[in-house]
Amino acid sequence: MGGIVRNFIVEFPILIGKHSKGGTMEETLVDINSSIFFFFAFSAGYLKALCLIEKPVRSLMWDSKSKKIPESLVRDIQAQLKRLNHLYPPNKIITAMIMGGFFLFLQGISRNFDLPSSIIFGAYLICLITFLIIFLKKRIDRVDEIFNTNTNIATIKYEVAKYKLGKLVAFHYVGFLTALLITFLQLAFMNFKWFF
Repeated sequence: MGGIVRNFIVEFPILIGKHSKGGTMEETLVDINSSIFFFFAFSAGYLKALCLIEKPVRSLMWDSKSKKIPESLVRDIQAQLKRLNHLYPPNKIITAMIMGGFFLFLQGISRNFDLPSSIIFGAYLICLITFLIIFLKKRIDRVDEIFNTNTNIATIKYEVAKYKLGKLVAFHYVGFLTALLITFLQLAFMNFKWFF
């Protein structure tokens, strides 16, 4: 991913220069469109793998107080995620999503935020803002609940582990749905321009 970012830093001025030196705007737009598709398709694939790992504890996303999830399962899922994080660090996905958002913004600027580019960029922002409003508010309330109880340390550690895993599952599912939605919208935009 670092190579992609470095290539972008080197090639982006060339793209803009190509456009300003007589290259067509279409060449620049194709490069931006392809980059958006690449970043979000890549993110969707990786986040889907994480969602499949987390499927047995998906209920923690909505209710971290759930008694259905045994402690052994919580520990097992956390161990699997840690192994995967060593193979492919999560900051690469965050970078891909941020770069994808940056390219969505560039696409909007290059098209003067016409209807298609506004729809795609708006969907990206709405998904992220909705996540912040819905999930994080519930999670903040849950932290207060965990630490205001008169329970022993082992129970609090388990509750905190469930809370953290539930938050992680929520991040991954919302990230996956956002990346998938943007990928499909961008694909429609690239291949079916008459649709927009």
